[in-house]
Amino acid sequence: MSKTNGFTRQEIITAIKQSGPMTADSLGDELRISPVAVRQHLAALEAEGLVRTTIERRSVGRPVHRYAISAAGDETFPRAYDDLANALLDHASDTLGAEGLTKIFDRRCDRLVAQYRYRTEEKDGAGRARELAKIQAELGYMADLTENEDGTLTLTELNCAVCKVAKEHQGLCDTELRFFQEIMGKTGKVERTSHIASGDFTCSYKIKTKG
Repeated sequence: MSKTNGFTRQEIITAIKQSGPMTADSLGDELRISPVAVRQHLAALEAEGLVRTTIERRSVGRPVHRYAISAAGDETFPRAYDDLANALLDHASDTLGAEGLTKIFDRRCDRLVAQYRYRTEEKDGAGRARELAKIQAELGYMADLTENEDGTLTLTELNCAVCKVAKEHQGLCDTELRFFQEIMGKTGKVERTSHIASGDFTCSYKIKTKG
């Protein structure tokens, strides 16, 4: 039976996941839709970075284009990272105690600061705040920076990229606040004003720049 209704591009990604790199014709045969329709979906998936094209050259005839899942496409399949992270942190807490768990979070903060400081160290307070918003957006937090009437700035995160872990281990959220404070340094003061893991709609930080 032809799949003309309810067809999703995820079915193409799933077929490639199951069979390995495939041509548009073989995908059409497997999913029972026309190669033209498959190619339209593949073009969109490739534009989104979810599939990539590999070219198989033959001694006779035209090269064959095969479509494979990209690393981003592979991430569209279910993952259990949150459960694993929570289990590991629970084990660390049981083994090392609260103080040991805090040291783990502090180490994570130190690594974040070391990783991103080069993007902010030559900037003033407002510049550092803008760069923090960009960094958090890149990390999946849907972050944005706005200026308030009193001259302060608000960094707002619409998404918590580690929400399930943060709800179980809120020390992770303290790591984020400390990361912001470390990056701002003497150029600004950071205060958390809302918190997704505590039930708020967003995570928000008020930043008062100096100088």
